[in-house]
Amino acid sequence: MPDKNSSAQNTTMKSLAISDYCKPDKYAMTTLPIPKVNEPDQLLIKVHAASINPVDVQVASGMAKAFWPQPFPYKIGYDLSGTVVAIGSAVTQTNPDLVPGTEVYTRLPESSRGSVSEYATSTASTTAKKPQSISHNEAASIPLVSLTTLQTFDLAAIAIQVAKRVFNAGRVITTLSTSKIAQLDTYLDKNLLDQIVDYTREDPLKVIPPGSVDFMYDTMGHGVSLLPLMKKGGIIVTISGLPFGPKLKSGMPEMPTAMRWILNSIGGINQFRAQRYGVTYLHLFIEPSAEDLKRLATWIDEGKIKPVCANCAKAGTTTDNTLQRCAKCKTTLYCSRDCQKSHWKTHKKASASDAANATSAGPSSSAARSTAPSSAFRGPPPKGLTAAIDKPFHRLNDKTWLHNRPEQDVYKLLIDCYRLRMEDVYNLEGEADEDSIYGGAANGGRGFQRFLSLAQSRRGLLPSWWSEEKASECMRLGMRNSGWSSLSSAVEKSDIVEHFGDPVMPMQLRMLGEQVYGRGPGGQPGAGIVKMQMMMEGGESGMHFSNMSLR
Repeated sequence: MPDKNSSAQNTTMKSLAISDYCKPDKYAMTTLPIPKVNEPDQLLIKVHAASINPVDVQVASGMAKAFWPQPFPYKIGYDLSGTVVAIGSAVTQTNPDLVPGTEVYTRLPESSRGSVSEYATSTASTTAKKPQSISHNEAASIPLVSLTTLQTFDLAAIAIQVAKRVFNAGRVITTLSTSKIAQLDTYLDKNLLDQIVDYTREDPLKVIPPGSVDFMYDTMGHGVSLLPLMKKGGIIVTISGLPFGPKLKSGMPEMPTAMRWILNSIGGINQFRAQRYGVTYLHLFIEPSAEDLKRLATWIDEGKIKPVCANCAKAGTTTDNTLQRCAKCKTTLYCSRDCQKSHWKTHKKASASDAANATSAGPSSSAARSTAPSSAFRGPPPKGLTAAIDKPFHRLNDKTWLHNRPEQDVYKLLIDCYRLRMEDVYNLEGEADEDSIYGGAANGGRGFQRFLSLAQSRRGLLPSWWSEEKASECMRLGMRNSGWSSLSSAVEKSDIVEHFGDPVMPMQLRMLGEQVYGRGPGGQPGAGIVKMQMMMEGGESGMHFSNMSLR
């Protein structure tokens, strides 16, 4: 299909693309053909700025390859802002604004993925004019997270702005940890929030009136445990985990039938529990939409929604100098140099800074490097441990996961298993152990002592060298008032992943906890997941199914 005003003479471009699953430190710029406008509704965009979201990194790492295999080369990125250079014959019929020279922003459809490139193709139904009041760099940070926000009503800092200023919600409640509450003044205008619940110190079921919530947006997988708060006829929308039902089949048609059945079963159970309260339970699968991007652009230009600092989430713009671009990648926004410095460790891991530089500065700014597949089960130990083990899920199945490890590693893993279990009990079951910090204790010492006693009673679960003396050493490590292993500090799944640098470590800790307590968190057994992971360990190295975790 011929296109209008086709792009310039070059036939190749630089693109962030990988030849096998790998982590961000293995990403490299690759020379690929410039995509062509082959369909009537397609348009070719010269990319000025692109952003990388957590889902990009997760898929590229192979986290989802067991059920969502990707072809190679795999081009990275969905969000971009740029200028239209060529259009298909039917584009202006769908959207008259989209003519060559128009500045646009988009969340690319799956078939056109690869925003971190010099050029990308999109469609008229998924592309809109860029908001006039913000830069390309700011616009590129908006599509995926803001479409998620709009299509589910709210999300984090942007969500609350949308709730109050756009939808005029009468009452907005949010749950935060103690550390996040301390930073709230830099996140948002507190006037946008009517109630703030510190879920590490207060039980939402006790401080929010039962039957008072019309709509709940669930980012962490806690929605089912909070059903008593919902009004009859209310709606819970979750983006936690994977979809189920028709959207699972249409969105991930390559997924094996057995895995689709498992996810549909989990989703069906949650829907059934919600129906008992007269509540609708839905999973959002983000859908690119030009119409939604137009609405967002209008609200941004009206000042109702603003970009936020990547570290502290303070709202602002680059036009009034309240936000500045990252000195390294020229894309990510920060309100101060201190925020950029404190966020750099995370930003460096998640955003492939050299690729962003190449997109901004052109093809000469980065040289291609070879890529290599990562391994989830061999090689160097996970961060935070001194030794690695081979085939951890086989070891879990044999109940020898803690065996043949250094003593300090065993102590740390037992402490983290207990802390994550207390977090799960609180969030998934709506309960709190009175001897844990969730139940008001100054630390989790007494609760952890019971956990160790229970673990000792499980024959063969602990290493052969375990003794009462070793149990005391483990307790002393946990009773320190500072450091990662302190029992006075709560941990979430994301903390575990960050600390160990391993996306399946939370799943392993939960499976160990099930062996200690005799039941899985939230009452969900993990035997099927262990068997599935064992099959993957027995096959291709590095394949895992971490999104089957509960949160």
